[in-house]
Amino acid sequence: MEPHSEYPAIMISGSAVAFGILASVVKANRTLVEDALATQLPWLAWLPNDARTECVSELLDHLTAGTTPSATLLFSRAAREWQSTAEVHSDPELARRLSGPFNPQNDD
Repeated sequence: MEPHSEYPAIMISGSAVAFGILASVVKANRTLVEDALATQLPWLAWLPNDARTECVSELLDHLTAGTTPSATLLFSRAAREWQSTAEVHSDPELARRLSGPFNPQNDD
């Protein structure tokens, strides 16, 4: 057996336990975790209010969906996608241009 070859399995197992604990906290005190998300994901402030609400709800739903590696991947992927959306909203001109209407003849 290679030294430290068990690390990937230990990391996955540890992540599953951490996600499981966090899912329990979400179920017991969703507001607490919403506040923690706002602290840990400062880019949430760039989202419009309705999008911020949708983002937090989606992320918390992913947290409570399960502790398998694929479930934690869904959370990570959603967080990355929402961060990209927030970054667009942080630049009002970019947000305006990307919200349409799109006219390829008048690309300013």
